[in-house]
Amino acid sequence: MDKFEEPGGASKVMLASINACAEGISLTAASRVILLDSEWNPSKSKQAIARAFRPGQAKEVYVYQLLATGTLEEEKHSRTTWKEWVSSMIFSEEQVEDPSHWQAEKIEDDVLREIVEEDRATLFHMIMKNEKASNAVVRAGKD
Repeated sequence: MDKFEEPGGASKVMLASINACAEGISLTAASRVILLDSEWNPSKSKQAIARAFRPGQAKEVYVYQLLATGTLEEEKHSRTTWKEWVSSMIFSEEQVEDPSHWQAEKIEDDVLREIVEEDRATLFHMIMKNEKASNAVVRAGKD
């Protein structure tokens, strides 16, 4: 982890599980967080993602979750997203948008846009973006 965080270091990629990143570390060298698995507890995923948004983060950070269609991971993600939405509907005073409407109209990340444009096997059937979370992350990164 020290080599990954080292400014100008040779390490460009760090692989870690959600559980390993759920507490106690800072990953301010990261510009992208790519989740390859899903958690039944969405708080663990949020905590792992938050490691890239620590004090000292100067980069814009993009967050992706890759899910294969028809898998347990997709089912887990679907259920936890629905549970979070229901919880927000009950406990939030503001109007909460149904997460099924979060499909991105514009892909802002150049790397993701290039991958999608080269997707000849049509692996991506939808790219979702949570504007509220993205805006909160951008604000947090500039403080």
